[in-house]
Amino acid sequence: MKNNPLTSVVMSVYNGEKYLSEAIESVLNQTDKDFEFIIINDGSIDKSLEIIERYAAYDIRIVLISRENKGLVYSLNEGISIAKGEYIARMDADDISLPTRFEEQINYMNNNNLCLCGSWIEVFNEADVVNIWKYPESHEDNVFRLFFMSSFAHPSVIMRKNVFKELKYKNEVAEDYRLWCDIVNKGFNIGNIQKVLLKYRRHENQITKLKLKELVDSSNIIRLNFAEIIDREVFKLLEGLIEIQNNNNISKFEKLLKKLLATSQKYSVSKDNLKIITKAVYNKSSPKNPLIYYSYFKATKGIKRNIKEEFRFFIKSLIVVGKESFIYQSFKKNK
Repeated sequence: MKNNPLTSVVMSVYNGEKYLSEAIESVLNQTDKDFEFIIINDGSIDKSLEIIERYAAYDIRIVLISRENKGLVYSLNEGISIAKGEYIARMDADDISLPTRFEEQINYMNNNNLCLCGSWIEVFNEADVVNIWKYPESHEDNVFRLFFMSSFAHPSVIMRKNVFKELKYKNEVAEDYRLWCDIVNKGFNIGNIQKVLLKYRRHENQITKLKLKELVDSSNIIRLNFAEIIDREVFKLLEGLIEIQNNNNISKFEKLLKKLLATSQKYSVSKDNLKIITKAVYNKSSPKNPLIYYSYFKATKGIKRNIKEEFRFFIKSLIVVGKESFIYQSFKKNK
């Protein structure tokens, strides 16, 4: 192997023995062989270290760091700090990279002058494929989406190493979302290759499930800070959307959705991306009721809809379980 590989793959492992072998092998079997594989054993107390050592014994591309637990953010920054590659590829210990992932993403980055590149992902669990998550292609589309939600699947991204001369992961729950926003603020180009290159595993022990409320709160702070720097008009819009997430101000909700649609035209947002954003805004409104759904439906008129999905939204809107609802009060009395 060359002293300076093209790509440095960085993976942090904490008690990941169940899926670790599959994740490691998906990296080692890449068509682009020019990489180093930095694996940080972050204080695991299961058999993770034993598994990593077994692979490291026969593949010299693996660089193993093993120490006490210091957390994901510390581990990622540590791995990146010793990386020798021109590119940093993220990988998680429970996911699967498709064989051509590195080759295709790096070619795509070079052809489109990108500093950060993600991909679509196939979401699966132990039973079956759950869904395909698609992310926007263009820089402008991704910037607008970042105002409302993440534009990338974290374990799918590859970044140029020079990004980290100015930036690093910050110690907060939504560390990846913060990094994407910081990258845009520094003027780097971002995008997603429009195909599935990673299989993303869903299971009960994921941090995003265990720390959901903290993740939501952290993300709200990040998006407000990001919008305040990039676009004050969007900042005001986000303030309004966050304010009404937990109440039923029907008229304000509808006005804000219409403002969102109008603002999206300034960023030349694709219809598919706009549909995902408006759906996410509706899903964050709580508690649901038919009037909120009607406001969402009316404000998003003209956007192509998935009939089955819209029917599910409507049915859920009829099942009102807010604290002042008849269902909730009856349940409370009979408890």
